[in-house]
Amino acid sequence: MRLNYLVGAFASAVLLGACSFSLAQDVTPPPNSELSIEPAVTVVPALPDSPPDAARGEVLYVQKCAPCHGLGGLGDGEQSGNLPVAVPAIGTAEWARERTPIEWFKIVSEGNLDNFMPPFAASLSAQQRWDVLAHVYRLSGEFALDDSGNLVGASDLAGTSSDGQPPALDVGGIVKNGSGGDLPSGALITLYAYDHGQDLFTRTTTLTEDGEFQFDDIPLDARNLYQVSLEYKGLIYFSEALTEAGLQTGNEFELVVYEGTQKTSDLFVSSLNLVFTFLAEGQVKVVEQVLLSNSGDLAVVPAKDGQALLHYELPPDAINLSFEQGQIGDRYELVAGGFADYRAVLPGENTYQVLYAFDLNYDRALEFVRAVQFPTRNVHIFLPQNEVELEGESLVLAGEQLVDGVPYRVYQLNRELEAGEQIALRLTGAHPLKSPFLIQISGDEFIIGLVALAVTVAIAGFWLRRSSRVTAASGASNQIMNAIIVLDKQFENKQISEKIYMRQRERLKKRLRQALKKGGEL
Repeated sequence: MRLNYLVGAFASAVLLGACSFSLAQDVTPPPNSELSIEPAVTVVPALPDSPPDAARGEVLYVQKCAPCHGLGGLGDGEQSGNLPVAVPAIGTAEWARERTPIEWFKIVSEGNLDNFMPPFAASLSAQQRWDVLAHVYRLSGEFALDDSGNLVGASDLAGTSSDGQPPALDVGGIVKNGSGGDLPSGALITLYAYDHGQDLFTRTTTLTEDGEFQFDDIPLDARNLYQVSLEYKGLIYFSEALTEAGLQTGNEFELVVYEGTQKTSDLFVSSLNLVFTFLAEGQVKVVEQVLLSNSGDLAVVPAKDGQALLHYELPPDAINLSFEQGQIGDRYELVAGGFADYRAVLPGENTYQVLYAFDLNYDRALEFVRAVQFPTRNVHIFLPQNEVELEGESLVLAGEQLVDGVPYRVYQLNRELEAGEQIALRLTGAHPLKSPFLIQISGDEFIIGLVALAVTVAIAGFWLRRSSRVTAASGASNQIMNAIIVLDKQFENKQISEKIYMRQRERLKKRLRQALKKGGEL
């Protein structure tokens, strides 16, 4: 195991990759970069595959955005009065100037929960999101997007130098030490330029004593992304990617580096999501997604002797272990009882993610036990709507979520877990592949759908993180009543059989009576 542990500067967006079941948090390095371990998490905001189409975007805008933002983008939609916050006037020139198109693309993708805006990465493709942005910019009357998604005047096109060549510009940035330590004066900074995944060129310079750096006469092109990297104490950091438009308007690269530690006391699991799905007869596939946060100001890194600090427990009979990024022998290593991950955890919320899957034998029942290494704040369990039932201590049925049209029941653990505690679950019932009521989904569709599911859970918190965690009987009763409403709608839409509907509704009603009685409401 090589000890050149890779990390990326944390990006706020969690965007969908078109070809992988990935949920990413770190910035992906430039293509073809010589790195020891593939970074674990984030796809740089996707440039549009074809020129953004404002006409197509207008149709989507009316469906998805106008109810809150209004047809003219003035924040006066018919639903705006139902929100506890003012809806921003996104159709104004002031809004258009506030951020770069890629920054707005990231916000559209991941949402803004503080302003009650949902994420659209799961429901709109990258191209559709760019189309919506093209229409929104057109609403301003002053700005538009060119064919590469760059901001230009409404009656202008992206410029070039007088000789027809892309303009050259001095670009620079700053390095900060988030742990308060010294700056790596004299360290080598590398600039990458790439176009839709194709590495174009690199440049290098050195860091000054003040933590600043500059690259002279860099040829800029509206089709390219630009990114810088720095190695500091065995960790390789990457900036967020900038476009030509961003650099032309004065944006600079920023890198934050951290001192390292092997103490894990500041780590906690902000979200643990377990998905059970039945894709092969006699087996159940378990997909686990873990989002780690670091409340300290030091990066938690593996020990110099190669000792990994992050461990994950696997059932003894687990087979077909796979990862959404990396594999055994590079980022991961098999250890007694499970596997270890050599990735570093940067300070901040949700700066680390691992998403992995394995298969277990299933014959009418399964006892699933999973110990957590760190304090865990939120646990969600997803189970398809079929005849298999889930039992476990402190579980509350929180609602349902569609994955490519297939309904999943969503359960939430109504308490936080201490380090070392176990999640104990029991699945019972005939394997769905033997059931005449099965709504089947292919493996490929499941993986693609799981991306949307993971984005919804991690970014929107399944909308459960907006409210307090279910720690009181009154909260539980509200969740159960919502689940009954969802179940009724599924039956009305003929998504589930009458047999399953009647049995689940009776169980929900029984749980509701218990919750109301416990809360003193009966």
